[in-house]
Amino acid sequence: GEVVLWDTATMAPLRELGPSYERSSTDQRVNVYTPLAATPDFALAAWYCEPDGITIWDLPQDRRLAHVMPTSTVSCLALSPDGSTLAVGADSGTIELLDPVTGQLRATLFDGSKRIHRLVFDRSGEKLIASCGDHTIRIWQRGPFANQPRRYFVGHGSIIDDMTVCEGERKLASVADDGTVRFWSLPDGSPAGVLRFADIDPAQVSYNSMDGSLAIGAVNHCVYRHRVADLTRLNVLGGNTFYITCLATSRDGRWLASGDGKGAMALWHNGWQEPAVKFWAHAPQVYRAVFSPDAQTLYTCNNTGEVLGWNTTSGERTVELLRLENENTLAIDCSPSGDMIAIGGTAEEIAIIASDGTRQPGLSVPGSDAVLRLLFLGSEHRLASTHWSGTVRIWDLRHRRLLAELFGHGENVAALAYDEVDRMLYSGDKDGRIAQWDVDRFAHGATEPRR
Repeated sequence: GEVVLWDTATMAPLRELGPSYERSSTDQRVNVYTPLAATPDFALAAWYCEPDGITIWDLPQDRRLAHVMPTSTVSCLALSPDGSTLAVGADSGTIELLDPVTGQLRATLFDGSKRIHRLVFDRSGEKLIASCGDHTIRIWQRGPFANQPRRYFVGHGSIIDDMTVCEGERKLASVADDGTVRFWSLPDGSPAGVLRFADIDPAQVSYNSMDGSLAIGAVNHCVYRHRVADLTRLNVLGGNTFYITCLATSRDGRWLASGDGKGAMALWHNGWQEPAVKFWAHAPQVYRAVFSPDAQTLYTCNNTGEVLGWNTTSGERTVELLRLENENTLAIDCSPSGDMIAIGGTAEEIAIIASDGTRQPGLSVPGSDAVLRLLFLGSEHRLASTHWSGTVRIWDLRHRRLLAELFGHGENVAALAYDEVDRMLYSGDKDGRIAQWDVDRFAHGATEPRR
């Protein structure tokens, strides 16, 4: 139960560091393997003993600087050469960076699902290398920590189902299981209005930038259209026969599509009261839908691994993009050019499909973490994904690599939206919180895994 400083020339003990633990035969406080770290100049040392936590020790002064109680069992420690950062790896797969003087958390660099085996800083202290339980070695470049949210928008009382940016009004609209659609001013997140729906359970939202209207899909089979500027209700569309599972608006604002829990799609043209086109898309339900940029094709997916393309004006099937056995397809988005469709779900990779159905190299998802939402970030080259674990990931499609992992949510991040004006990403979770992320910082690789 001792931590001891030794003279390596004589192999004699110099002194004991910190408290000595008196152990009985049943005392489990000190493990056989105890994570330990020190700076090269022996100014600082840190160690972990369960369940007493992490001790950070000033060696010249022979005193404790800080004591930290971790949230899970610590598997490894590393101190940067200048003593400015303590990296903590855990059995849970988390890597946290702490201030050694105060013990305060600065950032979480990785939140996987398997043990972190080893952490080490390079001699310059500019890189942190991790041996991870998912059979990868990851290297981070030191810099400002962009993978923490800029701020949270708080107001919903339960899981956020969907979000959309209302560009013309500079607002974010979010819908949650608490029966409300809330509006937030961008980019500061101040409340900008709320629509309350009694007994109809709104679950989906889609914004039309051409007329400034917001479509709200509900469990009562209806789609409600409101003007965002003053929240006035415009009309109610009743073309579906089961609860609304997805909404999509074409880029030119002329088409609105709604899918339901029985697999039917209804398409409205130019705000007509009755659907212009109706067809059966999937069984048992349509999970997500997205228009191509030219509005000629509507892509849909369901939770049985089927992804199809449909002619918007006729409702006829034009292409089968993907069919997976024993996998769910839960997320889909089309690139701004229309050349690529990204598809995610429970499969081990995010599939990238050309518009003609040709499959391209995909993106390997760490830990087979189910993808819930996908969104291209204003170009062909960057894609955002949300996951069941609570992680938000940013992908570089040029090189088919993970650019950044963002942490700030609990599990089940089911909503995602992007503001092209301020270049901010928004994600909503099961706890009713909306996180705001600065997308420009990801491009500079502040916390990007370099390999």
